[in-house]
Amino acid sequence: MNNIAVVYQSHYGTTKKYAEWIAQALDADLLNRKKVSVSELSQYGTIIFGTRKVLN
Repeated sequence: MNNIAVVYQSHYGTTKKYAEWIAQALDADLLNRKKVSVSELSQYGTIIFGTRKVLN
């Protein structure tokens, strides 16, 4: 497992595409926000988060 995670939430797919590019450039793990747990994220030293909308 890499020490960097790119976490995304995408409605139309654009944010996912950018997250994929960033993850590939950094050799990071790509994770969907709706499918990842806090315990999984605690294993990473760096987390990059991208979404197009404000989360409640």
